[in-house]
Amino acid sequence: MMKRTAAVLLSAIIATPALLLGGCASSAPEPRATAESVDLGIDPEFGSTMASCMVDHGWDADVTGDGGVLSNVPDGQEEPYDADLAECAKENGLDKIAPALTEPELRLLYLMELDTAECIRGQGLDPGSPPSEQSFVEGALADGNAWDPYAEVYTTSNSQVTEDEYFALLEECPRPGY
Repeated sequence: MMKRTAAVLLSAIIATPALLLGGCASSAPEPRATAESVDLGIDPEFGSTMASCMVDHGWDADVTGDGGVLSNVPDGQEEPYDADLAECAKENGLDKIAPALTEPELRLLYLMELDTAECIRGQGLDPGSPPSEQSFVEGALADGNAWDPYAEVYTTSNSQVTEDEYFALLEECPRPGY
């Protein structure tokens, strides 16, 4: 049995608080998000940190091309594996869920995802039709689920590419934040 661990995708920058000017309360405009200012909460060392820790705990673990960890987990060992995985995450400060992105950051992320989808199309694959920007933002704000152009290209149940092709595609068309 193969088990994959992936990095948390979304993080946030705290919105600018309201400013008091001349005794009157006035809301300062939220700073405009840029690609450099959006922290998607992806630790570039996540895979190597977790793989190293899991090896130290006696598991076989490799870093995948998408920054996750891939291990061969023998049947009946899922519980101890999951416990060690949780311990490694805790030991390395990778067990915290990052705050949600702000609406301006989500709008920028949407544009970044559209660029990724266009790149995927340029590789001859179909990432599906994106939702409207407003639907993307509303979905992400409501439950953290945002459209991912890779969801139509590489899934365990319906992949357009093999695992090796997926990792090669990530090199050509990186996910935002990686």
